[in-house]
Amino acid sequence: TGQIAQGAHPQPPSFPMTVSVWFYSNRTTGREPLFSFNCIDNDTGDFFELALSMLSNATATSRRVEAVCYDGVVGVTRAQTATGVGAGWSTNSWVHAAGVFQGASRVAYLNGGFTGTNTTSYSDPSKNISNILVNLNYDNMSFQGNGHNATGQLVSMAEAAIWDVALTTDEILSLSKGVKPKTIRPESLIFYSPLVRGGSSSVPDETGNAPLTTYNFATEYTPTYTDHTRRYG
Repeated sequence: TGQIAQGAHPQPPSFPMTVSVWFYSNRTTGREPLFSFNCIDNDTGDFFELALSMLSNATATSRRVEAVCYDGVVGVTRAQTATGVGAGWSTNSWVHAAGVFQGASRVAYLNGGFTGTNTTSYSDPSKNISNILVNLNYDNMSFQGNGHNATGQLVSMAEAAIWDVALTTDEILSLSKGVKPKTIRPESLIFYSPLVRGGSSSVPDETGNAPLTTYNFATEYTPTYTDHTRRYG
C-alpha cells in the first residue's frame, strides 16, 4: 500500500524493539516517514516514538534509511545508514529497511547491511501512557514530516513488522532476503501486516493487535498499489 494508515496498539513502544518494513519509492529528494510506533507519556506530557524514515537524494549512493528515536526530554536522534560505493538504495525498486532500538543505542539497516548507529541514551516512557499508535507514512512527533510532501513522489510499503526484542544482524539479513516476519521469533512479534491489496479501508494486522485504518487527506494520498515484494515461508 502507498497510503497513510494508523492503528491503536495495546502494548507501548519500549526498549528493546525491532521495526522492519519494505518500501518502494520514486523520490529523489527530502525525508519521509515510513513506519513509526509512538505514545504519550502522561507523567511528563511528552511524546515518545520509535520510527523508520527514508532520506532521498538525487545521488543514489547518498540515499539512506534512518532509525529514529524521539522523546520530549532528549529530542530527536537518527541512526543513518552508510553512504558511498555500494551503499544507498535505488528508486522504483523494493528496498528493505530495519531499525533495532535499545535504550543506549539504535542501529539502522538498509537491505540487511550498510548499518549506521546512534548511541544517545533514552529511557522507556512511564507506565502512565495513552494514545499508543502504529503509523505508516505519517508522523507528527519526531519532526520527520507528514509523508507524501512532494506531489507525484510516492512511497509504497509492504511487510511491516514490530518485535519487542532486539533481532540479531543475521535475522535482519534474513528479512532483507525475503524471509517472512512471522517465521522469525513469532513469540515476540507484536505487529505484522503484509499491507497487501484489499477492498476496504481496514488493513489487516495478522497479530490481531493493531488493525490499521487508511486515511486520505488530499489528492496525493489516494491509495496506490505496487507489485509486492518477494516473500518466503
